[in-house]
Amino acid sequence: GGYFGVGVGVLVLGVLSVGTRGDYRPANALKNLVLAANILMSTVVYAARDAIAWKPVLIMVIGGICGAWIGTRIARIAPREIMRRAVIAMAAVLTMVYAARYWLHWI
Repeated sequence: GGYFGVGVGVLVLGVLSVGTRGDYRPANALKNLVLAANILMSTVVYAARDAIAWKPVLIMVIGGICGAWIGTRIARIAPREIMRRAVIAMAAVLTMVYAARYWLHWI
């Protein structure tokens, strides 16, 4: 999952939502812990293999930290139904983009 962070995040959130009976906040918090452990482990493996381009990674880390900071504030105040629809919409958009890239060689 370390390489496919966004896709894994959506899948993990979906699975955890079933376990939390659709309550977004605890599912999202647990997802963040699970993915943090996953990303840490994959970073160790990629770094050990010297397979990391560090300059782009630093840009992504800064963006990830900013996104996490903003996302946690939004998740605290947004109604559960709006967050559920936003996650489903983002998953649909990502599916279409990646399908277009793979099958139609777009983007």
